[in-house]
Amino acid sequence: MSQENKTIARNYIEQVWNAHQVDHLEKFVAKDVVHHDAPGVTDYDSVKQFVAMTLAAVPDLKITIDDEIAEGDRVVQHQSCSGTQKGELLGMPATGKHFVFPGVFIFRVFNGKIAEMWGVGDTMSMMQQIGLMPQPAQAAS
Repeated sequence: MSQENKTIARNYIEQVWNAHQVDHLEKFVAKDVVHHDAPGVTDYDSVKQFVAMTLAAVPDLKITIDDEIAEGDRVVQHQSCSGTQKGELLGMPATGKHFVFPGVFIFRVFNGKIAEMWGVGDTMSMMQQIGLMPQPAQAAS
């Protein structure tokens, strides 16, 4: 079962996010999905809106799965997310700048679909890279 769940989670990333196919969401995500960590992104419709909004703002978005572990009904992925912010993203104006940041996501799979999601990404690093937050000060040597 763990291997099947890894395949579902991996295909969600590859076929929805990396292939920019929002309409494939229903193949991998349950209609009653619960997303626990993204403000305002809590159910299927808001997940779909979030994916579409993100892909519109970052048309070259790419998520790389750096590591993946599965046990029982859970899949954990360490990911790297990269892209160029060409449009408004979460209220942040387009900057045209490229970013790369890591994240960790957990998926609970039930009946062949993602039923729950948790995720943490280093969005502060992304905001620094696209110029919407100052870079940390360098320590004096």
